[in-house]
Amino acid sequence: MDYVELAAGLSTPVLAVIAAYIAWQQLQTNRLKVKLDLYERRLAIYTALIQFLSVILREAKASDDDALIFLQKTRESYFLFGVDISEYLNTVYRNWVQLRRQNVMLNDSQSSLPIGQERQKLVAEKQELLKWFEVQFETGREKFSPYMTLV
Repeated sequence: MDYVELAAGLSTPVLAVIAAYIAWQQLQTNRLKVKLDLYERRLAIYTALIQFLSVILREAKASDDDALIFLQKTRESYFLFGVDISEYLNTVYRNWVQLRRQNVMLNDSQSSLPIGQERQKLVAEKQELLKWFEVQFETGREKFSPYMTLV
């Protein structure tokens, strides 16, 4: 009879410990899910950057639609990353605007520059800007990598 009372007395604390362990495991699972969700949202922004850079470098330009898609896909960056990433993405966009302006000045029949020193200067500036875009694959990876961990 003493064993029955002892077992009955111990069952409540044992069940409490088991319930606490299950609750702790659920908490850990929920934390990991939040990290995974955040990772996926951040990865989508990084992917948008890579896609935009790819279009720019493939064609030495990107359309207004490409830029709009880039802006739409990266608009949450301020809230999902630090200010550094948001500013970096703004710099990418501003440099695209500059590249677009250069392309218009070089290729538009109404605003095309005649062959000469000013045109050569603009072509050189465009080449420098394209070089800048080229290294952004590596720069972007370095800037995003601290935010892309699941640990």
